[in-house]
Amino acid sequence: MSQNQAEGAVVTVGNKMFGRDWKFHSESDEIIDLDTLPQSSNIRTVEKSIEVVTLDQIVKEIINSEHQTVVTYHGDG
Repeated sequence: MSQNQAEGAVVTVGNKMFGRDWKFHSESDEIIDLDTLPQSSNIRTVEKSIEVVTLDQIVKEIINSEHQTVVTYHGDG
C-alpha cells in the first residue's frame, strides 16, 4: 500500500465509521485544523522516528521480560 493509499484509507474509515470530517492537507486550502492530515513530507520525516521509538520499546520489553522472549519484527519501509 502506498502512502497515498494509506492516507486515503485513514480518511475514508475515519469519516465513514466514526463520523469524522478528516481531510487531506491538499484539500484544506488555508484552513488547517485538527481534522487535517499532516503534509505528506512531514509524515515521511516522522516515519523514521516512529520506527526508532518502536524498536526501542521492543528492546525494553525484551530486557524487562522474566521469560525467554522471541520477537519477530518486520518493517517494509
